[in-house]
Amino acid sequence: AQTVKIDRQGPRAPELMTTWVDREVLAALRFFRFLVDVGGDGMRVLVSRTGYTGEIGFELYTNLANGMDLWHLLLSEGKPYGILPCGLGARDTLRTEAGLPLHGHELRPDRVAVGHPWEFAIFWEKDFLGKEALLRQREKGVDYYVFPFSMEGRRKAMPGWEVLFGVEKIGTVLSGVISPTLDNRPIGFVGIDRALDPGTKLMFKQENREGVFEGRVGDVPFVPLTSRKKMSRFI
Repeated sequence: AQTVKIDRQGPRAPELMTTWVDREVLAALRFFRFLVDVGGDGMRVLVSRTGYTGEIGFELYTNLANGMDLWHLLLSEGKPYGILPCGLGARDTLRTEAGLPLHGHELRPDRVAVGHPWEFAIFWEKDFLGKEALLRQREKGVDYYVFPFSMEGRRKAMPGWEVLFGVEKIGTVLSGVISPTLDNRPIGFVGIDRALDPGTKLMFKQENREGVFEGRVGDVPFVPLTSRKKMSRFI
């Protein structure tokens, strides 16, 4: 309750941060690393090379009392670069384009976290909370999968819509957005009861409504990421 966080994301974010941090120090900052007690107009800020947009950028943490000052400082410093405030709706579009899951949608407490595109984050060689449950599920066999999808037309499938394989219901939509980067193509994620290859045709239907909409199993990320590229390329 005493901390505020504001994100500065996008390909010009590193250049903007050089007003706070020495270029060599910033260039050496790796993904998922952070700098403490960075000065920003007298404020002490933790600068973390993280974010949820797929773009290179930072999450900035400071005391709650500095929240409004930090907000106005970021907008002022970024004005020559065309900076704009971005809301959670845009963030949801960006994280979906980047192929990133959202807790409560793709990752849920009532689903064992296997059978999805993010298993690479599980380090099986180490012990961790929940490892035994995951191993039991793997031995039992995966019966629930999360896949990306894209659709034809401009109508997006919303969370809760039915997913059909032929005429058989095989799952539900978990997330659905319109992707501005992909010429306003509808994309998202589905939770289904079987493994399917990329390109497999799916149908989407709103419960108790007429009409079905066509789409296909996709690949992630939908849009190439810049978040893990070398910082030196941007400053």
